[in-house]
Amino acid sequence: MVMKWLRRAAYGLEAWLFVFILVAALSASAPDYLLLVAIAAPVAFYWLAVHCLRRKKPDWGSEGLKAGGAWLLAFGVMDFVLMPLLNFGPYAAYLAGGVHYLVYFFVLVAPWAADKTMTGSRKI
Repeated sequence: MVMKWLRRAAYGLEAWLFVFILVAALSASAPDYLLLVAIAAPVAFYWLAVHCLRRKKPDWGSEGLKAGGAWLLAFGVMDFVLMPLLNFGPYAAYLAGGVHYLVYFFVLVAPWAADKTMTGSRKI
């Protein structure tokens, strides 16, 4: 059970790293287009969720919500603990803009949707 949480948290860190790299690239080239992060995030999160949940047993459950909670915890630690210590300017501007609330919503919904899709496509 602990290993499952660690694996989910690792996928959450990968999702956060995707958002961080996208924010850094967009703020360097086109700072007015940070809303593109909220457009690209659900696709990447869904893909990561499918890979994160591929080992779960084929039953009806809330594994997607559990994965989303682990991802949200990873995002919270990185956004509100580590990034204020590092004081990275472009990412601080992204956090101040308020788009991160929409990204947090996608962090919870994308693994849930992937879980629902994967559970429906498996033979029970």
